[in-house]
Parts: sequence; C-alpha cells; structure tokens
Amino acid sequence: MKTYKLDPAQLSRQKRNIILMYSITGFIMLVITLVINQRRAQPTSAIWLVPLILGLIAYSGVRAYRQRKTLWEDYALTVDVDGLTQEQPGYPKLKIPRAELTGMQEKPYGLLLSSKRAANLLQVPRELSPSDYLELKTLLEAWLNGTEPPASPAETPLAPEPGPSAGTPETPGNQPAEDLDDPQAQIPPGADPNGHGQPPI
Repeated sequence: MKTYKLDPAQLSRQKRNIILMYSITGFIMLVITLVINQRRAQPTSAIWLVPLILGLIAYSGVRAYRQRKTLWEDYALTVDVDGLTQEQPGYPKLKIPRAELTGMQEKPYGLLLSSKRAANLLQVPRELSPSDYLELKTLLEAWLNGTEPPASPAETPLAPEPGPSAGTPETPGNQPAEDLDDPQAQIPPGADPNGHGQPPI
C-alpha cells in the first residue's frame, strides 16, 4: 500500500499564479472604475472605491491561497492491491475497486479514471511529484491491461556473492586466518619442523 500526496513544490507555483491573477484583476478593475467615472457628465470622486477594490481583491486572493494550501495538506490518494481511495477536503471519500476500473484518459490536468459505476469518476491530479505521477500511471496501465507492473530496483533481490566451491584445496589465499597465525600449521606434512628438507631418521 502506498499513499500519494501533492507535490509541495507545486504549491509555491500555485501561490505565484494566485498573486499574479488577482493583481492583474485588481489593476483592470481600478482602470475600468476610473475610466467610467471620468466619462460621466458630472464626474464624482471615485477615490473611495480604490481601497474598497484593493481590499476585496486582497481578501479573495488570501482566501483562494488558503483553500489551495488546505487541499495540499489534506489530499491523499491511497493505492493497494484492492484499488484506489481518494480523500480531499470538501468531498466524501471516493474508492474505486481494482476490478471495477474500466478506463483511463490522460488530460493536461491529470488522469481521468472511469469505472463500472460511472465515466470520469476519479481524477488523478498532475500536481503529484513527477516520479509519483509516472509511477501511478504505469501501475494503472498495468491494471487495465491485466498485467503486473515491473518491480522497482529496490524490490529486486540481489544475487548472492559466489563463495569458494567445495573441494577447493586450501592455499595461503583461502586458508583460515587462525591457521596462518600458527607456524606449525604452515609446515607441509612430513617436513622437518627445524627447517630441514627431509624428515629426521
């Protein structure tokens, strides 16, 4: 079982987009207000509208960012052998059993999953980290094709290192360490321990 969360790096990008969008919106509203006021037959002072518009834009921008932050903190997509379970704020928990998954479409904003209950029932957002998004896409394709996804390198068992084969004669290279420390163990059988080439008569 694995739980996928939204990429925190994507939240910073969302924050920049919100600031840019509401700044442009506020500027356009100020310009329109001033132009309309100047074209009246008897122009009236519209200075009091400026702080009102700026305050409304600031409130809307902060509220939008808080909603995105809550989504990033509470969103979770859990995948196990039985299927997928999606949790996000403001919506009930949604589960699609693996056996009911019928189709998948990739859109610019993510993956759309269909089941036997309904088409386009669950959306996998592209705001997941790139590695998680690719991993999940590969897994879902394998489920739909009736195959198992390839094992990751972390799940592949390592081959045991080859040891010395049975029957290999003991040499100084593979002789036990305790024998190398014993001078008597290094004397060939039948040799003179005193250093002579032939055993004593």
